[in-house]
Amino acid sequence: AALAQDAAGDAATIELGAHATDILARVHLPAATICHHTGWSDGLAESLKCGLQAVPPAAPAVLVTLVDKPLVTADHLRQLIQAWRTKPSAAAVAEYAGGIGAPCVLPRGLFTAVSLLSGDRGARALLRALPEVTRVAIPEAEFDVDTPADLAALISRGAGS
Repeated sequence: AALAQDAAGDAATIELGAHATDILARVHLPAATICHHTGWSDGLAESLKCGLQAVPPAAPAVLVTLVDKPLVTADHLRQLIQAWRTKPSAAAVAEYAGGIGAPCVLPRGLFTAVSLLSGDRGARALLRALPEVTRVAIPEAEFDVDTPADLAALISRGAGS
């Protein structure tokens, strides 16, 4: 949350799903809009759509980043934002492990297409199908923490402190 706010400023929105009450009670979140997503168990697409609904109508785009990618930095997010600003009609996407995905900047022109997504898939397939995206090399985005073994790997890298 702090990284997104560092990169995007006070316009940050933090979406919380599972364990939102516990997170809010235990974690100091920066001053930002908090979006409670009660349908988090319906999958990534529903979470993404919920987050897009919280985007102010005047916002030309949204920066999407995930908390399970701890090696992504605020500098990476700023690089994505800058890449999007050079061509605001195209999504700016992280490129890693031979593919593309989050974090990314989605221009408002893609919001309708994102609203049609469903299930436990995010926007990766949509991004791959676009005729043009701005790619930003962020190899650190490949590593995510989904399991206790992933967390142990992160700690053993020295990045977990």
